[in-house]
Amino acid sequence: MFATHPERQLTYINEEIAAQTILTNKGLAPANQLRSLQRNEADLLGQIAEHRSELARIQNSIRDTELELLQGQRQTKEEVVTQLRETITSIQELRQQILTTSKQLDRVDIRAPNSGRIHEMQFSTIGGVVSPGGLILQIVPLNEGYVLRTRIDPSAVDQVYIRQPTKVRFPAFNQRTTPELVGLVADVSASTSVDEATGLSFYWVTVSVEPEELERLGDQELIPGMPVEAYLTTSDRTVLSYLSKPLLDQVNQAFREE
Repeated sequence: MFATHPERQLTYINEEIAAQTILTNKGLAPANQLRSLQRNEADLLGQIAEHRSELARIQNSIRDTELELLQGQRQTKEEVVTQLRETITSIQELRQQILTTSKQLDRVDIRAPNSGRIHEMQFSTIGGVVSPGGLILQIVPLNEGYVLRTRIDPSAVDQVYIRQPTKVRFPAFNQRTTPELVGLVADVSASTSVDEATGLSFYWVTVSVEPEELERLGDQELIPGMPVEAYLTTSDRTVLSYLSKPLLDQVNQAFREE
């Protein structure tokens, strides 16, 4: 008990020394007993001093450890904040790169306004360069009917009018099983054009054929460039036109009197 509690033991020793001093002064006790108690007192004071020194050392060690922990936490927090800032900056840069790349891809992707069949592809090389405003390909719509373009002699243009009924035939198909379709004049050019090969003048006449009429062809599929015969019914004549490439190409026509 005394070994584990030197300060309490010192209290007892001091009480014994006080009592022993009185007895020694009165000659009732030998002086050596007092000196023995005083030696014990000195030993206890030394132990107490050592214990206090060790306690101070431990307390200093605890404070140092706590300070290191605080510094470590502060440093860790600063590192986390720095990494978070760097990550946020990287994310912002990546978002900007994605936005820029998306805009570039949008410019690379070429989208047609309508679905249909590709006609007259101008580029077939991967990585080919298209000049601004250059023609890449043409699309023949499959669900919006067909538009046939024919040339009419200026002498007959006065007998052509908008929504004029037109009979359309396809010589490439079996004439015994292929029906004659009905079309309508959709447009007549405002002025004449000149055939560079022949030097002859002509008017452009556009004939439209609705999808419902085209369904009468059944499984027979129209292909751009297929020849077509168009008969424009007038008051005193029928104009027979041969269209070699519906929608796009110029064609040669033949005219005959009824």
